[in-house]
Amino acid sequence: MALAIILCHPIVLPAAQPNPTITDALGRVVRLPDRTERIACLYAFSGHVVAMLGKADQIVAVSNGLKRDILFCKMFPGVTRATVPKRQGAINIEALIGARPDVVFVQSQTGQDPATADRLDALGLTWIAIDFHTMAQQRNAILMIGKAIGALRKAKSYNAYYTNCIERVSRMVAMIPLENRPKVFHATVEPNRTSPRQSLPSDWLAQSGLNNVITMDPDRLAGGNKQVGMEQILLWNPGVILANEPGVANFIMRDSQWSAVRAVRCGRVYQMP
Repeated sequence: MALAIILCHPIVLPAAQPNPTITDALGRVVRLPDRTERIACLYAFSGHVVAMLGKADQIVAVSNGLKRDILFCKMFPGVTRATVPKRQGAINIEALIGARPDVVFVQSQTGQDPATADRLDALGLTWIAIDFHTMAQQRNAILMIGKAIGALRKAKSYNAYYTNCIERVSRMVAMIPLENRPKVFHATVEPNRTSPRQSLPSDWLAQSGLNNVITMDPDRLAGGNKQVGMEQILLWNPGVILANEPGVANFIMRDSQWSAVRAVRCGRVYQMP
């Protein structure tokens, strides 16, 4: 009897659901693989995020920058055994294929190269372009990476912490009168090189309640130019200088061209950790 019922009313299985997709920084809709167990991080930021989300042991290919990151490799020694398909220039596609990645993270600039994009597509590799210029975009990039590697819950948890930190700083900064907030110059890889207005460091400075001197001149650094002449820095006369690269803060403090800048006279030139 039961067999007759089954034959008359066959069980209809639900249709297989397609794999989830994400929209990367280039606006590409990327369908994710069934499983992600081998990860290529050809953009250093993606490697840091993958490790933070607990998947460092799945990294099989990296950019040369990650291999040179001494602290990162000390914390995650398995990375030292990863293939390096990308150094300064183009991707070594053969080396990348040899790593057999399930997903490949690249910087948008890499993905914008037609020849590179075509080769990655032709080989059937799942690649995702990552880019950001603000803290909001950075948090979105973290979510994107988390979803791609099966660690979305951890990515959301980290972003909640990130947002909480921003809110705590905002509450404290709100109590500081605008006229009491110092003018800041952010030196990046060179003493006279800084970050444009539409950049993550500029977003940090604004959120921290600091007056970034480049915002004082709407036409300055237009077109992506990041080099600033000494005359302009003297006109801005920042009260604080933050330096990215090791040795830059010491150079600024000792170089005679910088001696008239208020930050130097007051000893408020700081090397960022």
